[in-house]
Amino acid sequence: MTAVDRERRTTVRHLSRVTRSRALPLGVLLVLAPICAEFIQAYLPITGRPLELVGALLVLAPLYGGTAVLIRETAVRTGRGWPGVLLLAAAFGVVQAGIVDMSLFLSVDTGVPAFDEAFTPTLVGLLGVSAAASTTWVGGHVVMSIGVPVALVHWAWPRWAGRPWLGPRGLAVMASLVLGAAALIHADQRSVQGGGPSKAQLVGATVVAGALVALALSRIGRPLPTTTQRVPPRALWLLCGAFAVKLTAELVPPTWLGVSVVWVLAAGTVVSVARLSVSGHWRDGQPAALAAGALLAWAVIGFLAPAVPGVDPTNRLVHNLVFGVLAVLLAIVVVRRDQRRCATGSAKDDAPTPRARHA
Repeated sequence: MTAVDRERRTTVRHLSRVTRSRALPLGVLLVLAPICAEFIQAYLPITGRPLELVGALLVLAPLYGGTAVLIRETAVRTGRGWPGVLLLAAAFGVVQAGIVDMSLFLSVDTGVPAFDEAFTPTLVGLLGVSAAASTTWVGGHVVMSIGVPVALVHWAWPRWAGRPWLGPRGLAVMASLVLGAAALIHADQRSVQGGGPSKAQLVGATVVAGALVALALSRIGRPLPTTTQRVPPRALWLLCGAFAVKLTAELVPPTWLGVSVVWVLAAGTVVSVARLSVSGHWRDGQPAALAAGALLAWAVIGFLAPAVPGVDPTNRLVHNLVFGVLAVLLAIVVVRRDQRRCATGSAKDDAPTPRARHA
């Protein structure tokens, strides 16, 4: 064997190891995004039915997980930070709720418990949009569909947090899967509703989503610069704060007062986290703590959500307990890892790195 052959074989083995190592976080993100977005809240008719939930992943994983992958790939390749990721997530929320499943403009009962109560009180007749419902659904996609799963995957695999996972061919395949899943859900929803949004509503949703993408790709979407070496709060406090904010936002009534409370909470959270994250000691563990707190609150909401017609109460309780226990275990692991890092006080852990600043 010549030296060239040995070098070629070594290169092939290295690329194979790299491919396998990044396949795991990619696969976890594909599955985690729809679980966080749809399954934990326990409002679907298939709640408590494992086989049907797995079947639903065949469509929801490409839609939610594929979008999460494309957003983090865009962020990594264009040097976006969390501001850019969340703006892209908001654009996805508008497209998903306004164009794909059209729930943003629904005027019919979908069979989801308490739908009318969530949609009607803040309905803006001229636009055909409910302020409470749009805030909940678009905000839910920002936090649960994209923000939480991306933060957790980057925390679990920090080696890949600031590095691309896919090449051009992989990106093309992922985009095709997302579009295919979106087309399936759109067609299904249109057949159920017997219609859909008006052309003006579709154009409006497209313009809003486009504006959010433009903001994400502007200077606003870049990572926040490091301006202080002040040590941010411990993971436990960040987790508790995220839990309280998320739970409060979900429990306020779907009225104009409730919408105002949610927007105040959201603005306060964004400002507070932005001020904390400019610390050179802000790392992947802090976003993971925020994500774990939001996920834990989401699991609690699963227990409090109205009963779903046709779903066996025992199956639903088991469903909620499984996801609730997993959320608690995740919160414990996040907090304990932060405690160990703080206890060791190693320079390697405390030193800021460029990779930790990326989405």
